[in-house]
Amino acid sequence: MLHYILTTIGLRRDVVDPHWDDYIFDDEEPPRPDKFKSLTEGNFPSLTSESEPRPWTDDEKKFSLSAALDSIPDGHPSSRCKVCQKIDTSSSYGFGHHRYPVLEKSATLGCPLCEFFVANIRKVDTFCSADLTIDPDTSTLWYKHAGYPATPFELFTERGDHEDASNHIFLRNIWPDPFQVGCFNVAQNWLASCTVEHERCKQSKNISVPTRLLDISETCPILCTKRKNVAYAALSYCWGQDMAVTTTKANFQCHEKGIEYGGLPKTFQDAISVTRALGIDFLWVDSLCIIQDDEDDWDTECVRMGEYYENAYVTISALSASGSSEGFLHPRPETQVLRLFETSNVYIRPRKDFNRRKIFESAALSRRGWTLQERLLSTRILHFSSYEMFWECKTCSAREGSAKEHINPVDSRSLSNYEGDDFKRVLQHMDRDPHSPSNGAFAVWYRLVRQYTRRSLSRSSDLLPAISALASAFSTITGYTYMAGLWAEDSQSLLWLKDRGQSGSRTYHSYPREADNYRAPSWSWAAVDGAVVFAPYEEERTFSTNDASIIHQRVEPHGSSKFRAILRGSITLRALSKNVRCESEFVYSSESEESTDGFTPEYGKLEAEYYKIGFPAARYWLRIFDVVGKHFA
Repeated sequence: MLHYILTTIGLRRDVVDPHWDDYIFDDEEPPRPDKFKSLTEGNFPSLTSESEPRPWTDDEKKFSLSAALDSIPDGHPSSRCKVCQKIDTSSSYGFGHHRYPVLEKSATLGCPLCEFFVANIRKVDTFCSADLTIDPDTSTLWYKHAGYPATPFELFTERGDHEDASNHIFLRNIWPDPFQVGCFNVAQNWLASCTVEHERCKQSKNISVPTRLLDISETCPILCTKRKNVAYAALSYCWGQDMAVTTTKANFQCHEKGIEYGGLPKTFQDAISVTRALGIDFLWVDSLCIIQDDEDDWDTECVRMGEYYENAYVTISALSASGSSEGFLHPRPETQVLRLFETSNVYIRPRKDFNRRKIFESAALSRRGWTLQERLLSTRILHFSSYEMFWECKTCSAREGSAKEHINPVDSRSLSNYEGDDFKRVLQHMDRDPHSPSNGAFAVWYRLVRQYTRRSLSRSSDLLPAISALASAFSTITGYTYMAGLWAEDSQSLLWLKDRGQSGSRTYHSYPREADNYRAPSWSWAAVDGAVVFAPYEEERTFSTNDASIIHQRVEPHGSSKFRAILRGSITLRALSKNVRCESEFVYSSESEESTDGFTPEYGKLEAEYYKIGFPAARYWLRIFDVVGKHFA
């Protein structure tokens, strides 16, 4: 306090009283220099850093608005100190709290809220009092000492509480274990509300049911066929390194009689538990409902996979499980929780260093290629993360720890970087202009493809099949012509690049590495391994009538569906062209050292720096020749 007073009035800044802790006072506002006028008129004692400690003078004491010992509790374990009692959760204005030494003292003398703050904020070395600010938009209380980062805390109430506080504090409690009645009540309320109130989520009574389903009404699941008009759940999950149980030609008939529950992977057992808790008797799991070693059955079912997820009453997402053996109904990480006041239903908890975006980006399921279309095409999806449940449908999104439902405007530009709250609804909110660089159909598609190519697949040959249902749905919505991952109505899509993952880098001259096995024509992004980016849409380049157009395309599929594997393909362009003769240093013989990109054109190796001739804004398509005049591309 002495140092604080001296600093405030501009005297003896180099002096530090080594025993200031003995004389702690808790000011409700910082003292002003004019309050210490009498101390500057010669009657302030002369001190040095070696001065002996002394008691406060009457002049010094009277300018402290309230002594710290008057603001801490009387020792009763449930009583809050006077400062904590003044916290107003309905106010968005900041208000003062203890300096850190007083905070520690108050905690040791029994204020549970001060003890909570001490346990969760960084210890500070400052004489300034703390500032508490409540943000009603996020139900967050910020605790900050001057010069130090603010510490966020979440204010929440229990579900079912209807006090006034619930109107402006929208966060809710998160159950410590997902397999609790209260947790499933939340899920059932989401389902009931969606089924009754959401027009966009209405499903036909005569839905197309999968060829096979698991009947889970008995202890042991039974693989059954030819069920009609039954409600069923679908499972979205990661297979993992080794799938313990699958349906094959050899065990198909045995599975029709029953599958031993104890022999199922933990993720399947958890999915059955959730499905039963939601009052549903049937479950679709790809590894059990598709005959895995029957190629014809796999091809037939893969074509219908999009329908299966869309027609499911709910899709259960094992968001954080990296394999089928892990399960997803695990106790959540422990969180310190405290009732804010003895007579209030408002609670406080530390805000964890994660949010919805981080949870989804780091989740195992978000790294698997197949699950992108499973998430986007499902009418309703219930995600089980390690922290809480999340809800998505074609109308809104929600989370277990909040009473708010998000019905945000959809902006597909966010898809280039992360999956926002509106991620699932992006297909329902495309602009009428397909070439709109913000939310046009083509921009949406290629931003989804960028997300998709960042994910992994067990088999590289699944690159087009694993997005085929999404492509089919997109074709149905738009009426456009699909060709090996691209659309014939949009020539700009041919300007795809390898995504180098270099923030802010514009390395448009880099060639991607070709895939080991043929998957698609060389002009399709599906011909290469790894993430790709579509420069015209990332830079929101506007469409021009001078752009090239695809006047003919021919794609021969491997099988009956044009959305799945490709045997061969070709396109014919009509475009303005410009001859470019490359300098000799840009041309390499086929015997030269392999470039870092590993791309070998038919007539030698070439690296043309496209950006020097205006790519991607240029209207011209290049006809590149080597030094002897042989045509490259």
